[in-house]
Amino acid sequence: MDFINLITHQKRIKKNCIKTSVLIMCILVVSLTVPHDTYAGNKIHTGLFGLWYYSWYYSSRDEGLKLVKDNGFDIVIVDGNKNRIEKIRKQGLYGIVAINLSRKTTQDAVQWKEYLKGLEKTVLQLKDNPAVFAWYPVDEPDGQDIPVAKVQELIKLIKSLDPSRPIFTVFNTPEKWESYLPYFDIISVDPYLVKRGLTTGKPDTIDKVSVWLRKIKSDLKKMKEEKPVWVVLHGFEFIPRVPGIKDWYQIVTPAQFNDMVNIALDENVDGILVYTMAFINSPDYQDWILPVNDPKLWDAVRNLPRKTVERGKIR
Repeated sequence: MDFINLITHQKRIKKNCIKTSVLIMCILVVSLTVPHDTYAGNKIHTGLFGLWYYSWYYSSRDEGLKLVKDNGFDIVIVDGNKNRIEKIRKQGLYGIVAINLSRKTTQDAVQWKEYLKGLEKTVLQLKDNPAVFAWYPVDEPDGQDIPVAKVQELIKLIKSLDPSRPIFTVFNTPEKWESYLPYFDIISVDPYLVKRGLTTGKPDTIDKVSVWLRKIKSDLKKMKEEKPVWVVLHGFEFIPRVPGIKDWYQIVTPAQFNDMVNIALDENVDGILVYTMAFINSPDYQDWILPVNDPKLWDAVRNLPRKTVERGKIR
């Protein structure tokens, strides 16, 4: 079943559930090219960004994968390395494969050609691996001001090589993201809490999560697009080593994190990822990594999969 048909099928089943006079749990089991329960039942997908930092701290990414598996997460963000994808598969996990495009690359004809060549190679090499959950060719295209024409070109290439697996991205600029929405299959936002908001000039509050989720759902509805909506929550710290280093982000408390999870679940998201961004041996920022440097925050983060199961979801 291709992704468009999948969405139509989900909508039809959801309507049938609503019409039923008796409260029941409607379970939808569908398959993409991956023969597993990617979109099954009341499953809200959960996962971690930033596992590459564990290769620096632990000298192995295996420890990071163990944290994912042991705590009930099912998704990791991974690069296009074939061996790493295979490790993910053996753990029974799924990877969103990042093939990171930068604006600078789009501005240089040679670099752009090389990017497309590498993208094609990665998709062809990995598309038959059932651990590949989605392709993630560009992060925050709105914030980077990636030309829409370039996005169209890379999406067309991926779909020509693997027409049934979804394409994922994350947005971070509400006033700019609308023009990119038609081209991605799974839509995510990352409402990280900054110390000084660009529009308000004041520290962000956790309400930013609901504001962004409601806006992107409203924008999708306006365009008559119905797509899975995910959120990436703030699970990291920037602690400068010396004065004068940029320090944009708030330190998120466990209570704030739990409240943001509750908000995301209230907004009926399809997936929740946590950015566990870390610094190891950085000249500008102090070493920081979960779970080592904030065990209490890690306890809140690791509780996420259990919390989503408790809350449940009718698809």
